[in-house]
Parts: sequence; structure tokens; C-alpha cells
Amino acid sequence: MDQHIFHRSWMYDRKYPGKRKLKAAFVDGVRDFVAYAMAQDAFQLEGGIRCPFSQVYYVPYPSHHRRKHGWCAAIKCKPRGQFETEVPDKEIPYQDDEILHVPDVIEVDPITNLVDRDVDGQQLDAETLA
Repeated sequence: MDQHIFHRSWMYDRKYPGKRKLKAAFVDGVRDFVAYAMAQDAFQLEGGIRCPFSQVYYVPYPSHHRRKHGWCAAIKCKPRGQFETEVPDKEIPYQDDEILHVPDVIEVDPITNLVDRDVDGQQLDAETLA
């Protein structure tokens, strides 16, 4: 595994000459590299590996001229998993962050007696509770 991670010659030798099949060393190198990258703390925190670059797909060139036969046009598209969303001009806050000035308490009135107006009877002097 270490040979695939630190010696990157496998990256440049991916196909057999004249064939479409990938070489086994290239497939193993990609597998080991992805396993190594996913084991790193930075990738675990981000949630994976993504390709941030623009992607293209190729379509046959729309021409019937003999010289352009076999040519393709590259059409740029967005990377997978990315969506454009409209960004509002001004964000409306859910809560106002400003704190209103709360006036200081100047004086506390002392409790002199406790009264229950629903019950007829004697009043209790507050000094006896203290």
C-alpha cells in the first residue's frame, strides 16, 4: 500500500496501449490512495472527498464536413452534488441581536406587612418573620 501512496507512477500508466481496459496497478493505486485519504482527519471532518472542479461531457461535433468527422464538442456542466440557489439580497434576522438598555433598580420598597385580601382576618407583621 505504501508504494502506491508515495510513488505516484501508477497515476500516469493507467491503460494498456490501444485498449480501453485499466491496468490492475492503476486500480489498486486508486483504491489505496482513496483509503489513505479517507483515513486523514481533515477528510473525516469534511465528510468525504469531492472534486470541486468544473466537469465536462463530450458530444459529437455537429458538422457533416469530412475533416471534422470524429471530433467532439466539450460542454461544461456543474460538478455532481452542487446546486445553485438564489442568494437573498438582505437576510432577515430571526432575532434582533441588539440588547435594549434595562434601567437600573434604584430602590426596593421594604415589605412591612403581608395581606391576603380574599381572607378576612388578622394581618401578619413582616418583622415577626425575619
